[in-house]
Amino acid sequence: MAHFGDRGRKETAAFLAKGLREADFAVDVAPDGETGLEQARASKFDLLIVDIMLPHKDGWDVVTELRRDEVRTPILFLTARDSVAIA
Repeated sequence: MAHFGDRGRKETAAFLAKGLREADFAVDVAPDGETGLEQARASKFDLLIVDIMLPHKDGWDVVTELRRDEVRTPILFLTARDSVAIA
């Protein structure tokens, strides 16, 4: 996210989770990259929505580790950045 700070990140996650739950999806929310990585390794998800700018471990590192561990769950990156650098 284009850094909204912790409060903005939590509000965005809560808003997204609420909308998905209202559409009858089961939703787990992780407060940071480390926790999200642990959850993704421990449970089977149909889709992961990953913020690029997570605290403790950014979204790129989370996805890199999951792919290295051969976790093949589809991933949707979410960000409010105003630009994306492509390496």
